[in-house]
Amino acid sequence: MKKAYKIAISLVLLAFVSIHAFCITAPWFVADDSQQLTYVNGLGSWLQLLGTDSFGLFRPFKNLIFLVYSALAGGGVIWCRLVSIAIGVFSFFPVLKLFRRLLTDDRLAIVAAASWLLAPTMVSSVAWLSCTNIQLMCAFTALAFTAHLETRWLKAGLFMFLAFCSYEAAVVIGPILCWFDLVLARERVRRRVGLYAAYAMLTLAYLALRARIGATSSVNGSLEINGRWDLVLASAYFTWQHFLAWIWPFGRMAAFGSYVVGTVPLSNLLLAWAGLLSLLATAFVCLRRAPIIALGLGIALIGFLPLGNFAGLRNGPYGDYYLGISSLGFALVVGYLARGIFNRERKGAFLLALVVLLVRLAALPEAMGWAALWGNPLAAFSASVETFPRSFANMGVLAQIYMNAGNYERAAYWCDRVEAELPRNSSKLDIICFIRALMEIHTNGSAKTALSLLERGEQLTESTKYRRLCAYYRGCVYEDMLNDVALAERNYRNAIARGVKDEDDVQVVDRLARLCAISGRLPEAIGLWQRAVKLCPEKDYVRYNLEAATKELNGQAH
Repeated sequence: MKKAYKIAISLVLLAFVSIHAFCITAPWFVADDSQQLTYVNGLGSWLQLLGTDSFGLFRPFKNLIFLVYSALAGGGVIWCRLVSIAIGVFSFFPVLKLFRRLLTDDRLAIVAAASWLLAPTMVSSVAWLSCTNIQLMCAFTALAFTAHLETRWLKAGLFMFLAFCSYEAAVVIGPILCWFDLVLARERVRRRVGLYAAYAMLTLAYLALRARIGATSSVNGSLEINGRWDLVLASAYFTWQHFLAWIWPFGRMAAFGSYVVGTVPLSNLLLAWAGLLSLLATAFVCLRRAPIIALGLGIALIGFLPLGNFAGLRNGPYGDYYLGISSLGFALVVGYLARGIFNRERKGAFLLALVVLLVRLAALPEAMGWAALWGNPLAAFSASVETFPRSFANMGVLAQIYMNAGNYERAAYWCDRVEAELPRNSSKLDIICFIRALMEIHTNGSAKTALSLLERGEQLTESTKYRRLCAYYRGCVYEDMLNDVALAERNYRNAIARGVKDEDDVQVVDRLARLCAISGRLPEAIGLWQRAVKLCPEKDYVRYNLEAATKELNGQAH
């Protein structure tokens, strides 16, 4: 059995690595990979590195991972992807250990752990480099669960905090550990009130630290709602969309989802609530008859609370990479149901186990497809629009991809699609204003039209980033189309004053430096180019400009 156990583990890991071979040489993903990399390069101290990420979310381990990626990026993105895959392999073993502890059968534990690692939703968190920290969170979460079951309280608390620092969804670990005891050791619950209080204090300390650092809790770029209650009403619907991505992943890949109030009938929203309450009732019914199923369903439900918008916190509606902790619960249920395969005397249990395992096996080609999609932004966002035909967030990214490729006809088509989905005064139309303005600039169109679009985008946007970009591109219009250097410089400085974080910001620093160099202010230009090189060391043209300006300044000194 020991030899068979090792062979089974080897096959699971081989399948995992093989699936990710489809994206191993893919470039940085178009969403937040490049932005996060540039952001980390621009951080000036370890204290900043242990703070918020490029979106203002408190994920210090994400920053540390991208610090490693930054060091490896010179050798090509393949090395970064190998690190991400290695973290995925690492996460398998704590999860496997947890399932061995809960299922008390090596065969069932391997089935459960394989079901977790090879699910398309978990493949996503490895294939998208910016989600590597989610895989790390799952590993620390499994270690915290195991330490709690082994009554090693200090280790449990340590791994809890490490999970918090990986991904904020881990704040549910404490409540899940209470659920563990309620299901597996009910007689101990009263004696462990002090322990639960300690877990709660640790969680509150983390949240206080998070608030002190100034981290945001809102990721609202793909929501168009009138108020918090509209979001709360839709939260069960969002939850089911995520759960179905794990249970039945076929054709459900989602880079980003979107939600506009009124697009989903009220009957569907209420039906989703009825289904969610039924799942909760099933967990309680199984407490005595099948405690492992109750445990798994409880982990899935509790694990999704921070991401489900149940309190209207604007966490965004869809993303297959949100299911880290919840997927542990679903995989545990799969492992438990797999008992029927090894007990053929109970035909009903055998047939149910056979169906469940066949569905999980059938998802392997789907996982390969998802991995390939994460390596191809155009295909990934196109697939997401097919999954969610009214997803204005994905449409906006498609418009940007086509605009960057110079296919302005397709870019305009997707801009039209976004505008058809959203109210005219929606703040989410900011990106469309910017895209249309850039198309005007790139085609040497009307400077007046470009400035008007940028002004409208700045009025609509709720994003500091887009206000910064608006100032930058307005400077481009004044410099390239109207030859007004003074107004161009004023707008570039305005953009830089609002923060320098990503690749577009490197361009504005370079432009301002060039204007300074042309007007003879070489020391200021060199300082700006040094800043740009630190942000994006791979930008050869910035490094060249810095070297040329330095030589010129040295020549003047002699």
